[in-house]
Amino acid sequence: MKKLLILSLVFQILQATTSFSLALMHNDFLGKWKIIKADIDGVVYKITDKNAFLFFKQKKFLGNVGCNDFFGNYDVMEQQKIIIAPNNATNKTCNIKALELETKFLRYFMGNFTIEKEGKVFVLQNARLKIYLKALK
Repeated sequence: MKKLLILSLVFQILQATTSFSLALMHNDFLGKWKIIKADIDGVVYKITDKNAFLFFKQKKFLGNVGCNDFFGNYDVMEQQKIIIAPNNATNKTCNIKALELETKFLRYFMGNFTIEKEGKVFVLQNARLKIYLKALK
């Protein structure tokens, strides 16, 4: 009975990983995502701005963590891996806290990322930045 339960759990995990990998490869992750929080070098920042988002469409992205919009290109490398290549950001005057968070976030929002599912949240992660995303309807 224990073996059957363990095999069932392993199968469910593999199925979730595989289905997300297929979604990534088939661009089913396109669309707008709410940024819930970001872990930057081990410090977790709850993103409280209601307009914080990441939007993926046709190898381009647009985002905001509470101040300026930032945008660039991305490419899918292989299963559960994506490359982010930021191009630019707007230059608005914002409150100092929002600007400090944005600066820290954008410093590491580039390069190779893995994407994993944790419950109903997707996590975009590289060595120094972990972004928690929730699908917007």
